[in-house]
Amino acid sequence: MQSIVRPFTLKTFATLTLATTLVISHFGISPAQAAPTPPWSSVQTISTATTRSYDPVSVAVTADGSKQIIFWESVSSGVITVKSASANLTGGITIWGPTSTVATLNSGSSRPDIALSWDGTRATAVWQDNSGSNQLIQSASATISGTTQTWGSATTVYTATNTIAEVPKIALSAGGDLAMVTWYAVISGQFKILTRAAGIVGTSQYWQVSADVFEPVGSGWLSYRPAIAMNDDATKATVAFHSYNSNFTQGAVYARSSTISPGSSPTFIPSVSWGSTEFLNVPGSGGRAEDVDLALSGDGTKAIASWTNSGTPNVVQVNTATITGNTATWSNSGGTTLSDSTRGAGRSQVSMSNDGTRASVAWSQQTATDTYVVQARSATVSGTTSTWDSATSLSSSTGNATTPDIAMSNSGLLVTAVWAYSSSSAGSNSLHVIQSSNGFFDGTSMTWSARATISQDSATPLVDPQEGYGYGGAQPQVALSSDGLIAATAWDWSSGTTFSIQSVKANGTCTESWDGSTQCLPDVPTSVNANAGDGSATLSWIAPTDPYGYGITGYAYELVDTSTSTVVRPLTLTGSTATSTSISGLTNGTTYIAYISTVNNFGFSVSDTASPSFTPIAAPAPAAPTTPTSTTTPTTPASTPQSAVTPSITPLVVAGKPDNPTTPEVIAPGFTVVSAVVANETQPRLVKREPGATLKEAPVLNGTAGAPISLVTQGLNPNTNYSVKVKIDNKYVDLGSALSDSTGLAQLPVFRTSKTGKLTIALIDPTTGTAVYLKVRVTKKT
Repeated sequence: MQSIVRPFTLKTFATLTLATTLVISHFGISPAQAAPTPPWSSVQTISTATTRSYDPVSVAVTADGSKQIIFWESVSSGVITVKSASANLTGGITIWGPTSTVATLNSGSSRPDIALSWDGTRATAVWQDNSGSNQLIQSASATISGTTQTWGSATTVYTATNTIAEVPKIALSAGGDLAMVTWYAVISGQFKILTRAAGIVGTSQYWQVSADVFEPVGSGWLSYRPAIAMNDDATKATVAFHSYNSNFTQGAVYARSSTISPGSSPTFIPSVSWGSTEFLNVPGSGGRAEDVDLALSGDGTKAIASWTNSGTPNVVQVNTATITGNTATWSNSGGTTLSDSTRGAGRSQVSMSNDGTRASVAWSQQTATDTYVVQARSATVSGTTSTWDSATSLSSSTGNATTPDIAMSNSGLLVTAVWAYSSSSAGSNSLHVIQSSNGFFDGTSMTWSARATISQDSATPLVDPQEGYGYGGAQPQVALSSDGLIAATAWDWSSGTTFSIQSVKANGTCTESWDGSTQCLPDVPTSVNANAGDGSATLSWIAPTDPYGYGITGYAYELVDTSTSTVVRPLTLTGSTATSTSISGLTNGTTYIAYISTVNNFGFSVSDTASPSFTPIAAPAPAAPTTPTSTTTPTTPASTPQSAVTPSITPLVVAGKPDNPTTPEVIAPGFTVVSAVVANETQPRLVKREPGATLKEAPVLNGTAGAPISLVTQGLNPNTNYSVKVKIDNKYVDLGSALSDSTGLAQLPVFRTSKTGKLTIALIDPTTGTAVYLKVRVTKKT
């Protein structure tokens, strides 16, 4: 029997929104109270090794939170490698694929870093290695299908001959087709900052001919440990670093910004234009600054940097900037001090909202001798002015908490922080765990949840809070989906002589709406059943839980004719909260499948649970009266219930080439099929950058928001399996794939939207990375 593909429904397409104040009221959040703690998954061990080195893990997650990747250094039996693993989030469960060995190294201390495209199909990594007396900066790129990674050969980005090149950091375009790497190296006796950019085609990397070198700001000065950030469409990048003279009497934090122009086929090597070096702070009495971190707004016009200002004591500071072209204007305040100025602090990490109006910083703060807590502050940002709330201690007031990491949602409303914690001084027989807290921005300040322990206790101490870079200890990293509702965190772990990379994931059932407010959709019903009658059927199901307490206002059903793979009755409200409903007006002899969705004030749940197939049949006509010829009582045959059939996946609407390629054809209630001639775009840039009209706009005739939309597209490359994505508020959401036939015709996956106006659908050839775009206009919002 044919089976059905469910229409893709975006949770962000809910037809109703709720103001942020109502969400705060529901959770009982006030500045004096804590935000709710998300549910973290059980610890998953990704890899084990018999020897371990420091700083070995990097994690990235896609914009929609459905995929993540981890990159780390592994040392076993004297063999040093960098490895990676990818995961898909399926039904709230993180399913990890096989571990890939990206490269075998000559020495340890590889400092791996990785970045993931927004759709999770491409990744690029960078690390350091030795070759004799030389140090190398190396990189590789991968294509990802499901959880299987295909890595290209390692490319040497830079060779430091008889000297050092260390601590590389990477930034990747949202489409995964442009990478930029920064690191520090010794050139002619001076420590300098270097950057280099590449075009990425499949797994092949095409780097600029030579690296750009940032000359030290003073003769004999040393520049160390840069941080890098790139905006969403890879048109801007900024690098921040600290620099000081050799006797540490002078020094400060500096930054340079750039504009990026995409390259041409076939290598797509970009052109980068760097602005001047900008001064960010006034150094402390020690003349040094370190632990620099950096974040950019989505459009690249705003930036924030944090660092540790060395002095008596060390303090954590920040500065904000506005950027025009490649010129950054940083606040002339010389940096705002966030930490307690009477005690030492360090290891700061910073994150910024997509629009650059909110930011959060976390750091490790000394509160007493041999006692450190993780603290955080958040700000509203306007131009180069930032207004910070009070510091919140996220960890226990006793013990040692250090090596924090922090990530913020696009809207800036949600933040997740992670850190390593030991219940007493490092090296003692005490509790050693990874902990987390999440925050909710209420308009003026960030309210934080109670801390949660997300790891088991380690048999080996974690980190020494007095060690500047946490060598030899767990250093958790966290990454968020763009709505902040799915967090992926990973760390290196030790238990006796066994060392491992571990991960957990947290997610909620809420999402952010178009205006940044939060809404929680209901859970899905279970155990859907159907009993057929004469032109009718009775549907029943089990009610879902209501974990956020918003209430269930009702249910809706949808009917699919399995013989034609079409929806014959779009989502229809049952009119009550009862867990059964009777439907009529069905065609006898036609086989149906039903889907049930839960309804609340925010919209409809998404349900992939189908009922058994059922076929209404006409009631038998009454038999004509006859004169009995015997005393035997006739029996009435018992009706046979319909058997349960689990549907497999087939297209919801069978593709067919319209006679007129520019005329929409309405084929069923709530459906519109539109054909549009597409033209190949020659540069493989997916997200945000719109190089011009490469497609004819295909208007959807009376396309109804909230109803399933189906498109037939022609003019594609023949026999090509395209990845299909829809662009919603500058984020691409994966719709699945579409296989074009021998004539270049393809049926795109069906999806829903409550967002009216023009949508962009991108079709990406996974082999070449090239993209074509389709413009769709949705009208008549319901």
